[in-house]
Amino acid sequence: MESLDGAVAGPYTVEVLDPLILTALTLHLDFPAHTGLGSAEVVGDPPPLEIPRGTSITVRGRASRPLSSVALVREGSDPVRRELEVDGFGFLGSWAPVSGGELAWVLLDDQGRPPEDLLPPLSVRIVEDRTPSLRFVLPASDTVLPVSRRQPLLLEALDDYGIDRLE
Repeated sequence: MESLDGAVAGPYTVEVLDPLILTALTLHLDFPAHTGLGSAEVVGDPPPLEIPRGTSITVRGRASRPLSSVALVREGSDPVRRELEVDGFGFLGSWAPVSGGELAWVLLDDQGRPPEDLLPPLSVRIVEDRTPSLRFVLPASDTVLPVSRRQPLLLEALDDYGIDRLE
């Protein structure tokens, strides 16, 4: 390119890049055996997760460009960094969170460039297993023992995941 006064500029090369975006994301949740919940799968943008303590999360995804690294990161007083395995355009990783919070996605393409848009964080809330409760319904506290010295019992047992036996 030459201007009217004879100055010359160029040549210039323009490289067009597809934006680095997640093209596929799946979370597989394996709940602890004692909950009886089995497993679940979340495909696409995950909602805030409320999971029982001990749940294992497997993250699998693909990006629009080859990747060099993928991690889930929580900053603050209890920092967490979960590096995921990268294989070309895909990534995979599993862990059982011990604490909840907002985990930011940190993706870099094979040139070390981050995504053009920020990805929404993965929100995880750990739900503690509550202690089972047992209540005597019968006999009432003011019951008099009959002559037979036999008293039927009526118990109410409650648990957040169910009760399979009472000893």
